[in-house]
Amino acid sequence: MKAIILAGGQGTRLHPYTKILPKCMIPLDGIPILQILLLQLRDAGFSQVILSVYHLAPLIERYFGNGDWLDMQLTYSREPEPLGTAGPLSLIESFDTPTLVLNADLLTTINFMDVFIAHTRSNAIGTVVICQHTIPVELGVVELDCHQKIINYEEKPKLSFLVGGGIYVLDPSVLDYIPKQQYMDMPVLIQKLLANNHTINSYFSQERWLDIGTIEQYQHADEVFRRHRGSFLKYEYALLAPDANL
Repeated sequence: MKAIILAGGQGTRLHPYTKILPKCMIPLDGIPILQILLLQLRDAGFSQVILSVYHLAPLIERYFGNGDWLDMQLTYSREPEPLGTAGPLSLIESFDTPTLVLNADLLTTINFMDVFIAHTRSNAIGTVVICQHTIPVELGVVELDCHQKIINYEEKPKLSFLVGGGIYVLDPSVLDYIPKQQYMDMPVLIQKLLANNHTINSYFSQERWLDIGTIEQYQHADEVFRRHRGSFLKYEYALLAPDANL
């Protein structure tokens, strides 16, 4: 089974960490985020992974190599410039079958094979993993009526939204909607597919899912991984790259 990991992000919101490390190489309890994802993919049955890289790409390629030490086959697709979260797919020649695509800056217990199987049964051109995301509002929220009179006042409420989890399964026909070597983010691609009457399936998950985009989110993810390490990694093996790749 084949997967594509989008690992080219520059991670500007994670400065100063990402000035010396690619975002996907920042460690959680000593293990690079990308390595956790690769181990999870391997355990789920994905043996071939294409890494789309840009920022500090040589560090990623040197650390992971061809993936033999992880019992996987890793290949690399280099972006000539930042192409967003959908644009890099236009460069991958081997994207010729339905393929799992995921961002490299997330921590989750979602079973990737379950997502893939759900897609194959959907007859959709793409599947998007959907997660519940809660945002606390640190102020009192006021609701007014049409006469500007207060009808509700709630202290520090929590707002809940359904959000895209940065995990997709896409048919290769989506490439018809991605301009070659041009910047495009995944929401724009999804909107184009919908506008052309394609069906997009959703896979709603209540598993643990954490985005790692800011320093605060990274610190929280590190704490969660340390506390619940066994729920993210089935086996404690191959946790450090061999010296030859360092």
